[in-house]
Amino acid sequence: MNKGFALIEMIIYTALFSIMMGGLIVTVYQLQESSKHTESGFVTQEEINFVYKKIDWVLNSVEKINSPTLGISSTLSIDKRNFTDNPIIIRFNSSEKKIEYCTGVCTDAADFTQLTSSNIEVNDLSFKHSSRPNNKAPTIETTANIDNKVFTFIKYIENNAP
Repeated sequence: MNKGFALIEMIIYTALFSIMMGGLIVTVYQLQESSKHTESGFVTQEEINFVYKKIDWVLNSVEKINSPTLGISSTLSIDKRNFTDNPIIIRFNSSEKKIEYCTGVCTDAADFTQLTSSNIEVNDLSFKHSSRPNNKAPTIETTANIDNKVFTFIKYIENNAP
């Protein structure tokens, strides 16, 4: 009789152990997936911050806005004061879904350098040049759709002519 009882105990313990291990495996998998999602959110935010800082740098000390004149464009071209390699161009490459920039004479795609990495996908980028009443500083509104999240920021272009 003791042998049968020991066998039943072993079956019950094995079943309980299997249930506990199954729950543990599911929990570990969910933690890994959550970690990947959080990490990808950080990567996206860091890329957005980098692009924002680059565009902000370009829009400081603007001498002349070449494109867009007034209106909306996927390309921003400016001449920066005290910068020898004008114009500076930032554009959306729709075929590669990347943001690119170039300084100086930009005649073909090889002249452009990517601002965004393969970690993110840029769905859209636009620059809106607006004038303001009473001779107030014009604005450049930048809107980017990155990883299906829309980000907008506005820069007031001050006339800091020397």
